[in-house]
Amino acid sequence: MMAASMRAEPLEDMVRATIVYALPDRSYCIEVEVTADSTLADAVDASGLRQREPALPVELDLGVFGRPQPHTTKVRSGDRIEVYRPLTVD
Repeated sequence: MMAASMRAEPLEDMVRATIVYALPDRSYCIEVEVTADSTLADAVDASGLRQREPALPVELDLGVFGRPQPHTTKVRSGDRIEVYRPLTVD
C-alpha cells in the first residue's frame, strides 16, 4: 500500500511585466511580478513608482505597448505597461 503524498497548495499564477515612465531628465524601467488577476493599476502600484515620483498625478494615463488601456485591464506576462505624462504642447 502506498502512502498518500502530501501536496502543498499551488502558488498563485504570477506574471511579469515592465513599468516604464519617462521624464525629460530621467526615465524608469521597473520589472514587476504580480498575480495573474492583477490590473495595470495594481502593477504600477507594485512597482513603487509613486514612491520614487511623488508628484505623479492621482489619475494616471496608462497603456500597453503604445496603446492606451483602462486601469482595469488585466496584466499579461511580458506586458510593457507605459505611464503617460500629460502633453505640454499640443
